[in-house]
Parts: sequence; C-alpha cells; structure tokens
Amino acid sequence: MRELDANNNEELFGHAARDFARDPVFVLGGCAQAAQSRGAITISRQMLRAVGVIGVTMTVPMAAWLLLGLTDAVPSMTEVLGIAGLRIPASISVCGLLMAAVGFHKD
Repeated sequence: MRELDANNNEELFGHAARDFARDPVFVLGGCAQAAQSRGAITISRQMLRAVGVIGVTMTVPMAAWLLLGLTDAVPSMTEVLGIAGLRIPASISVCGLLMAAVGFHKD
C-alpha cells in the first residue's frame, strides 16, 4: 500500500487523508479513517516494529548455527537433525524473515 499524500488526496479522502499522513498506521483494508468505521484491523508502528524484532530474533540463532556448523565450531545442522530434519530450522528462519519483512516494511 503506498502512502497517502494529504495534499493530493484531500479532495478524495477528506480529513482521513490528513489524519493518515500525520499518523500513519498499517491498515489491512484501506484508508485509516474508513477502515476504522468498517471494523478493519489497524496495527501501530510500534507493534510492527515488535513483530520485526521478533522475526530477526528468530532468524539470527539459526543463521549463527549454520555458519558455526560450516566451520566445525559446533555440530552442523545435518549431524544433529539429519537431512529430513533441516526443514525445522529452515521453516523457523523463513517465518522469522517474513515477520521481519512485515515488521520493517515502512522503515
């Protein structure tokens, strides 16, 4: 969703465009004022940032284990989990990266 510019969109969206440009939030379903009137979910920037930090926190240990396992500093993932078990840390990493992408998409 691209950010609304209060000057260009004021005639289309009225006061909602001014409010949105002043205090942007992530809105699932459109303009903030219109979304609140129809019950859509709005998420503040602090909540998005928290989701991003949690996502990065989930990903960093898996990346560190992968890199340290390549240097034989710790047992590698394949030694501990086996080839079929690599899906577990891979899915945790992908989930963390998706959360970080959603959390930091406006930064």
